[in-house]
Parts: sequence; C-alpha cells; structure tokens
Amino acid sequence: KDGDGISDLQEFEDGTDPNDRLNTPSIPFILSPRLRSEADSLRPALRVLNSSAGRLTPTYDFEIYSDAGMTRLVARQLAVVEGPSTTEYRLPTNLQENASYWWRARAK
Repeated sequence: KDGDGISDLQEFEDGTDPNDRLNTPSIPFILSPRLRSEADSLRPALRVLNSSAGRLTPTYDFEIYSDAGMTRLVARQLAVVEGPSTTEYRLPTNLQENASYWWRARAK
C-alpha cells in the first residue's frame, strides 16, 4: 500500500507498517559496478548510494545472479547496516573470470 514494492505480509513480518509512507526508504542508487561495466576484481564490492529513508535507518539486501532474468542466485546478503553515505557488500567468494553477472540492492 505504501508503494515500496514490499508485500503487506512481508512488512508485517518485518515489523513495519504497510500504510506508513514516512518509514518507506527510497530505492538505493547503484554506484558500482554499473550495468555493462567490468568489475575491478573477482570479489567486487557492490556499492549503492544510500536511500533517503523516513524516520528509520534502513538496512540493505544485496543479491547477485548469473543470469539477466535474475533466477540463478549466486550470493545474497541480507540486512547490511547502512554506511555514512554509501553502503557496500563485498562478495565472500570469487566470481568466475570473464563471466557476466547481474545484481540488485533493496533498502528496507
């Protein structure tokens, strides 16, 4: 109901109010690596510009996939604590060299 893309059930389970737009964080902006860019290492840091949140400090979920349809999950980290202006997650294992990956982050 608050337009954040999270189901009312998930918000209930997370302890948030699906009717409260003031607690809805905006979508974080991907800083690096960008779409169609080459990562600088086999364990890149996935970095986002922090979302503008309401009254709460959000945490971030990061997911990386081996396909453009984002169905083959490679790694996931939930509830990453927000940094001062950016938030990042460094992959715990190496990615395959010369392979393509897609990733996303969500503030909640």
